[in-house]
Amino acid sequence: MGEESNKWMDNLMYNITYLRKSLGLSEKQMADIPGIGGGSLKKIEKGIFPERMSVEVLHRIKTNFCRSSDDFSEGKFGEI
Repeated sequence: MGEESNKWMDNLMYNITYLRKSLGLSEKQMADIPGIGGGSLKKIEKGIFPERMSVEVLHRIKTNFCRSSDDFSEGKFGEI
């Protein structure tokens, strides 16, 4: 389960970065969508999951960008 969980988290963080860059959003614009600070977004883009990140934040990101809950973490969306 641990390796599967790490892959899920890696895909999630990668896809957040991919979406921001592919949509041409600034860090501030992307951080505003789920209501997180720029520092948290920078951590995510470096592959570090912020300790204080809530499930609600992840839900807001998925709601804005994905068709289903699996879209966001099943695999990588594309090349950055």
